[in-house]
Amino acid sequence: MVSDKYEIIVQRSKRRKKTLQATLRDNTVKILAPHHTSYEDVKVFLNKFLKKLVRKDIILNNDKELLSRAKKLKKKFLPDAPDFTIVFQKSLTRIWGKCFTNQRKIVINPILGTYPKWVLDFVIVHEIAHLLVPNHGKEFRSLVDRFKLKERAVGFLMAKGMKEDSDEL
Repeated sequence: MVSDKYEIIVQRSKRRKKTLQATLRDNTVKILAPHHTSYEDVKVFLNKFLKKLVRKDIILNNDKELLSRAKKLKKKFLPDAPDFTIVFQKSLTRIWGKCFTNQRKIVINPILGTYPKWVLDFVIVHEIAHLLVPNHGKEFRSLVDRFKLKERAVGFLMAKGMKEDSDEL
């Protein structure tokens, strides 16, 4: 999947022993690799990185798809919730999602676009539940527990560095 959209620079180092690293700046992807890494390993790593970029780009630029996904989740898990709007918000960096109950607006951290879909779905269900119950009490938890992969998603998000028990998941 090597892309025509990005300039690719591979920098090999004798100091780097095991890991490969990729960074994106403007339209340049820079791969840092150990000196002994094969061309094929670099190519596989680069393709995985580019797939993540494409997926993130597609998701970030597709709030209509996000709204469609959220409506399906609402219908399946929380049909009593009121209508709402939902968007990815790039400035959301310290929390996974936020619900503005008065405006019926949900904003989602765009990094979720690079995670498995069931993780994004959990955060969406969590935020939709806030439209019905604005706190994290027992009633709220019983609504969110309808999402069968809740425990798995919470574990995944905890491993990524933000805990479920924050006031604004």
